[in-house]
Amino acid sequence: MEANWVKYLPGFIRAKLDNRPELQSVLANSSWLFADKILRLGVGLLISVWIARYLGPEQFGLMNYAVAIVALFTGISTSGLDGVVVRELVKKKYPSDILLGSACLLQLCGGFISFIIAVILVKMVRPNDILVQAMVALLAAAFFFKPVEIIRYWFESKLESRRTVSVENAVFVFFAAIKLLLIAKQAPILYFAAALLGESVLVACGFLWIYRNRGGNFSKWTVNFSCVNFLLKSAWPLVLSSSFVLINMNLDKILLGELATEHDVGLYSVALSLVGALYFLPVIIGASIVPGLTKLYASDKLGYKKQVNTIYRYSLFVTVVIAVLMSVFSNSIIQMMYGDRYSGANHVLAISAISIVFVSQISLRGRFLIIEGNEKYLALFVFLGAVLNAIINFITIPVYGAVGAALAYTTSWAASALVFPFLFKTTRVHGLLMYSSKV
Repeated sequence: MEANWVKYLPGFIRAKLDNRPELQSVLANSSWLFADKILRLGVGLLISVWIARYLGPEQFGLMNYAVAIVALFTGISTSGLDGVVVRELVKKKYPSDILLGSACLLQLCGGFISFIIAVILVKMVRPNDILVQAMVALLAAAFFFKPVEIIRYWFESKLESRRTVSVENAVFVFFAAIKLLLIAKQAPILYFAAALLGESVLVACGFLWIYRNRGGNFSKWTVNFSCVNFLLKSAWPLVLSSSFVLINMNLDKILLGELATEHDVGLYSVALSLVGALYFLPVIIGASIVPGLTKLYASDKLGYKKQVNTIYRYSLFVTVVIAVLMSVFSNSIIQMMYGDRYSGANHVLAISAISIVFVSQISLRGRFLIIEGNEKYLALFVFLGAVLNAIINFITIPVYGAVGAALAYTTSWAASALVFPFLFKTTRVHGLLMYSSKV
């Protein structure tokens, strides 16, 4: 059976998709995720640039310092359940209402713990900075609305990401307009933190609405402690892994704020926002291939391995091209987008752009290890990367500032992608597959 959109494709592509409904579903799902990320890459980056220009390096750095503190605990708030819940919804070991209800409870507990820790931490490191404390409290309050986003995994398992994407895009565009209004009204920095909280609240409401319209009933979600225990056993490596990833991606901003200046945080943040905007590539691929690869792994290990190699290869090609272009034209990019006040961020961008290649491979490897039931290695790899990142940061930031943080960031991701998989026999195959992904 042919989906309606297929008939608009060129004949030679349509021939490849004919009578392959599962592949059509994967491509359709990927296209919605891709459209979502392109919208966020374009509009989101534009809004971020305007906010950065409006606030200036110091205040923009201060806001990103607060965001970094909250981001450290996002892994705990989501309980590492994204890949696990999608996998189990496909396997159908537990009824969906039990699985979703149990996962929701775990995320609610994780969100509460994350909020408390974030608030305590900022009071410890900035005891006299009321503004930063208020921003962290506002941003961390979004953790209480994250459990509703479990609905996203239900739609992912059915390859219907277009529904959640539509809600997120509508909310995103609405709050983009709000942020522009705040700039026009010359609003204080705290209002931008409040806007980020409002976005999380509205997304949660939208998810509940589309879930109900699709036939789901939030009130039927039930908690089964056998399921909770199963999810905890499956997810704890992912909680650690995602937490270490977030530490790896945000510790440098916090250390810059403590060991250097907010100006350095601002320079570093604009460069990393450009680099981070491109991390959507492996996320899109991963979200769409998990259901199909999970089934393939169960039925055809050799076919699964070939598919994994192909995915690594194409991801490597695309990200290398992007990284080289960003590094070569880093000065022009920063000057055109952020202006003279952010001069110096070009060196940060040139170095950190290389990390796109490594982060992409690591993200995909994480999805594959979850499918294979080897989640425990994810936490270990990222922990080693976070430790390496922290060590290099402590050495380089006092000397080189934001550039030193970029060196630490890229080096730690490179080690995690290219070195750490060879430390263990079970994961060595992925190291070999990545090295064999020649373009």
